[in-house]
Amino acid sequence: MTLPESPHPFRHRQFHLPKKLLVAFVPKQVKIQPIETKIVAQELFTIGQGQPLNKIINIGGKEILELNDIVKSWLSSQSKSKLILSLPLIGKINKAVKNGELTCIEKSGESISWTQWLNKKYNSM
Repeated sequence: MTLPESPHPFRHRQFHLPKKLLVAFVPKQVKIQPIETKIVAQELFTIGQGQPLNKIINIGGKEILELNDIVKSWLSSQSKSKLILSLPLIGKINKAVKNGELTCIEKSGESISWTQWLNKKYNSM
């Protein structure tokens, strides 16, 4: 199975901020675990070829990062600068996100890191 090269596109697309906007609003202390879409697709394909597992399969990227740091590194890779305002999250669901409950300890050894992807995407042009 051949898959297109498109790691981390979800976060990447979210950062195409309006050019006229001088400020980036980012939720405070949100922990995420970027992973290459190719790795996720391969895992789903493999699972789909087998018998039902009757369990949840966790798969995560190599590192857990705060969204604020991801936005900063993305802006830097684009040679862009914006004031980043971190806004606090409120509520039970947001508290869970802040505590990293959308991340997992299972890490794909095959996925490249966010920094590696940024370097590959923007420094090789």
